[in-house]
Parts: sequence; structure tokens; C-alpha cells
Amino acid sequence: IVLESMSFPEPVVSMVVEPKSQADKDKLVGALASLSDEDPTFTVKINEDTGQTLIAGMGELHLEIIKDRMIREFKVVANTGNPQVAYRETISTAANAEEKFDRQMGDTSMFAHVMIELEPTDRGSGVTIEYDATEIDIPKQFEQFVIQGIKETAKTGVLSGNPLTDLKIRVVGGSYHQTDSSDVAFKAAASIALRSAAQKAGLLTLEPIMSVEIDTPEEHMGDVIADVSSRKGQVLEMKSDGAHSKVTASVPLARLFRYTTDLRSLTKGRATSAMEPSHFEVVS
Repeated sequence: IVLESMSFPEPVVSMVVEPKSQADKDKLVGALASLSDEDPTFTVKINEDTGQTLIAGMGELHLEIIKDRMIREFKVVANTGNPQVAYRETISTAANAEEKFDRQMGDTSMFAHVMIELEPTDRGSGVTIEYDATEIDIPKQFEQFVIQGIKETAKTGVLSGNPLTDLKIRVVGGSYHQTDSSDVAFKAAASIALRSAAQKAGLLTLEPIMSVEIDTPEEHMGDVIADVSSRKGQVLEMKSDGAHSKVTASVPLARLFRYTTDLRSLTKGRATSAMEPSHFEVVS
């Protein structure tokens, strides 16, 4: 016998939760695990970009009840707030740079020379690394450390600590010293070369844009559209069947915190919304 499976809606509101003290950290993890096990509409995840613990549910009231239960039932005291926005960095033009890492560390001399080129790519393409240096330029044993230095710098970013994206990085050459070159030197040289090239390439900050669908009574249509515009959103489509209207819009994520609550206040609780990540755009 196959029974029909239950379908649960996707959470629509999220907030950050963090323990007030180290002693509460382990208790918080256990409490969130127990609460998510008994409530399929309540989810917990770690944002890899910001390192924050995010809890998500069906609305502001749902999450307030979860917070109250953590205090009453699990004796966990935690802070809550809006999640951080995971911004990205990218470049606007092609650029190149080279770095000669020539340092004296105590009694040890360190030398490495790395040349790289950058060029922007399409939105959503991520980071591509091409290694075109020959063994005459950089010995084979140092290749992985050059790439490692590039990857770590791309992950931490250059402009504001956000990851780099939508660019191609090419290692085109370099040089080494027979005795002074080392893995540490080549890793440092690659990292500094990438930072230097990125600064020449016109760094830009990208922000996440959400695709938002709003179902509202026709009488509140004007207020909903005005509110979307005030959040620097762009209305993409409007459909109406007489009594109800559906609005599809693109809105920056940073402008959408507590949107569900604001929408209900705006429409006397008669409108609903759903949102999902769409793409990244340059911050205006």
C-alpha cells in the first residue's frame, strides 16, 4: 500500500539566532534540532557565506513562538536578528599583475614570482582558474600552492571581505630561485598578485536579487506596487482576474527583511507572498 505523502510549504521568513554565551551554544544546537524534528515547516541551516545560524518558518509569529519555546522548554537564551546579506565582489574590466615575493624571514630567504591575468565573465559563471605557466617558469611542485593562494584570496575577497565571482583568473608565468623558492612564498605571491590585479580591474559589489510573487486583492494593488518601488524593486509582471491580482517583481534581498509582516499590515492581512533567489546585480 502506498499512501500519499504529505506536502509541506517552504519557509518564507528567516532570522539569525546565536547563543548569548558559550555555555548556551551546545544547548542551542540541541534545542534547534529537537524543534525542527517535530515541526516540518521549521528549518535550521548554517549560511556558509556568513557563518550565521539561520532559522526559518511560516511567519514572524511562528518564529517568535519557536524563540519562546527555546527559553521556556530548553532554557536557552539566544539573540535573534535579521540575517546578513551575502554580497559578492566582481571586476568590470580585464587587468593583469605580477608579484615578486622576495623577503628575508630571519635566516631564511624566500623568493617567488607569479604573473596573472583577469577578465570578467558572465553573471552567475563563478570563478574559473586557468594555469598556463610552464615548468620553466614555475616548477610543477609549486603549482598547487599558486592555485591555493588564488582560491583563498578569491574566497575572502579584496574590496570588502566578500567572495569574488564572475571572473576568469589565468596564471601566465613567473620565475623561481633554485634554493630560496618555497610553497609558502608562491602561495603568498599568488595571493598578492590577485589582489593587485583585482584592484586594477575596477572592483564592483554585487547584491542578491530575489524573485517575489505577491497575491493581493485588487483594491490594494496600487499600495503593493508602490511598496515594491520604495524597496528599489522592479515590477516584471502583473496579472488580474478581477478580485485578485498577482504581481511578480525583482527586489534586492537587503530590502526584504520583515517584508511578510509589512505586506500584511499594508493589505490588512489579505495578501500573501513567496520569494526565491534569482540572480546577483551590481549594487546601485
